[in-house]
Amino acid sequence: MKDWLDGVYTPLLKYTITESQAWEVIKIIFASSLWTTNQKNTIFGDFQLTHVGVVADLTHITCQNLVADPSELETTYTTYFKKEDYSITVKTYAALGWNNSVHSDLLLTEYKPRIFADMIDLSNQLSSEHFMFFYTNLQPIDDKLQDTIDLYKQVLSQLTGSDKLGHINNIKKIISELENRSNLYLINAPGK
Repeated sequence: MKDWLDGVYTPLLKYTITESQAWEVIKIIFASSLWTTNQKNTIFGDFQLTHVGVVADLTHITCQNLVADPSELETTYTTYFKKEDYSITVKTYAALGWNNSVHSDLLLTEYKPRIFADMIDLSNQLSSEHFMFFYTNLQPIDDKLQDTIDLYKQVLSQLTGSDKLGHINNIKKIISELENRSNLYLINAPGK
């Protein structure tokens, strides 16, 4: 990937990497364990010298969350509770790095239960858009689908009020999608 970013990957020399592809490569590098954090930051900094702007700033947020330590992940998690301080766009780019498989152990053991425990309180604290961001972008990334379905159903049983109908319907759709995935796993399981 780094060779492609540097324009020296022989099979792709006749193709020029676009800026958006380059930023995606950088995110992949940040998610990889092949480079140290210093090397990753150098790669980012070198590329950013000639590619500045909003995309660079937003990608930087993602990349910093990809290499975040547990205390930095906690700081990011608390930003999801704030509606005025951070836009949905900034929160989304942070979530791309925060809710990533590079953090799977911590996400599954510490944050998965907290996300669902915090959902009801946040449904009353955050604006509708920020609450929807929370339950969609921080959706668990594991394959324990029935567990996730059950947790969403617990949230549904506690969401009340006509102002929550849109969220109730959205969460029902999430549950339906998870149930469909679970059924597909069962249908395609070895030995079936």
